[in-house]
Amino acid sequence: MLDLRSGFSSCLLTVAAIIAMFTAVGCEMLHNAGVPGLKPYIKVSPAEVKKEQTCRNDFLVHRDHEALYWLLANRIQTGMQLQEVEQILGEPGERETDMSRLKSDGIYQTTDLVYKWGPDQTGHSVVLFFRDGHLVNFNRESFKVE
Repeated sequence: MLDLRSGFSSCLLTVAAIIAMFTAVGCEMLHNAGVPGLKPYIKVSPAEVKKEQTCRNDFLVHRDHEALYWLLANRIQTGMQLQEVEQILGEPGERETDMSRLKSDGIYQTTDLVYKWGPDQTGHSVVLFFRDGHLVNFNRESFKVE
């Protein structure tokens, strides 16, 4: 006969483990690691909000390379919708239609949509790929400014 108490105990242990994980590492760390759906639970400090606004303005007005890269490294993450990325970067991306040179490494699908931001003051543009409306294959570490 099935012992319901052991199943209930197992469920309680699982819930307790999840709560302990969120307590230990925090929602922000999980959010920064790319776990989707946690953005509404993250409290961003006023200093971080100001930094984001300053970088967005510096990119839009001066096409500042470091400002763009700060936004990409600190605010953009895999799984975001195109509209979220556009809101963070402060402008709509330009749809790329010639994708033959962009999809040669095999990690992208022919149905992915490609958008470009830039060029920045150094002449570089950033190209991001979206699949089913969400950012894919994005590595924040690629944009860390040292």
